[in-house]
Amino acid sequence: MKPSHQVRELAASVPGATTDELLHGLLENLAGILGARRAYVTEVVDGVARSIASWEDSHRGPVREYQISGTPCATVMQHGTQVVDCGLNQLYMLEEASLGYGCESFIGSPIVDHSGERIGQLCVFGTNPLDDSEMAGALVSLAAVRVSAELEHRRHQAALERSEAYSRAIVATAAEGILTVDNNGRIESFNQAAEKMFGYRADELIGKDVHILIPQQLRNKHASYVERFFATGEASIIGTGREVSAQRKDGTIFPIHLAASEISLDGGRSFAGIIRDVSSQRAAEESLKASERRFRAVFDQRLQLVAILSPAGIVLEANQRSLDFAGLEHDQVIGRE
Repeated sequence: MKPSHQVRELAASVPGATTDELLHGLLENLAGILGARRAYVTEVVDGVARSIASWEDSHRGPVREYQISGTPCATVMQHGTQVVDCGLNQLYMLEEASLGYGCESFIGSPIVDHSGERIGQLCVFGTNPLDDSEMAGALVSLAAVRVSAELEHRRHQAALERSEAYSRAIVATAAEGILTVDNNGRIESFNQAAEKMFGYRADELIGKDVHILIPQQLRNKHASYVERFFATGEASIIGTGREVSAQRKDGTIFPIHLAASEISLDGGRSFAGIIRDVSSQRAAEESLKASERRFRAVFDQRLQLVAILSPAGIVLEANQRSLDFAGLEHDQVIGRE
């Protein structure tokens, strides 16, 4: 096979496959092109190599773990790509348990992370001398670059998945209601606290217009806010918080504190809202106001002259009859001795 054909065959290894399929497909192709007996992708930590993909005698091989000291793999980690075209066992005196025992040739190239640090290697062992050691080294180096890119992608993907899992767990268990809305006002997510607050299950709302959570008489007003925001960028609530009215599934209207923020991702815009039910707070405030009104009604209508003084003798409050008797206004008395 011509070198150019070999490169194309190697580069075409299982595009779009999973990482596991790609790595084993790459090793299979390398072994076939080079006539090799064994091929491995390994990660190396503290002088110990562990295979994450292996191809042995035309089949997938088991996971291998071994000390690289005294093997050509150690040379790869120290100095980069290595090619031994013949006499491998004589050169390294490999033990029977070694990956390369009984093999004649070796090609290895380091796998690097985004910072260029060597984190493993791709190595190929052949039972016969290499016909073209230069081409063999180039092919393995090319494959190692592809493996490095794939493993880096896998690490990024795993980190992203962990981050998303943590975010989902935080949102799901948050005490406040949290929802996200897309650029068209359609609900994208709705956490457990929001379900409890509004009486809807998340699957009842995903894809629905957010207006379903807004009282009917306020929906046109909300729509005008949204239109103004997209037209001018002016927001009355984005980046801040305010108290607004919301509507539960059963039609009950209740007060909430809503803090909203804009999310820009991949050229699109979404919005996240953190919702706190302030019904109890408002009820307590109204109860306090009613209590104050009752106190004032009783206090002001007492026939006696009544005043409330601080320990220092400062007038804190006086009933209306006291003020009328003295011919004084309220602000002329409060705060004086």
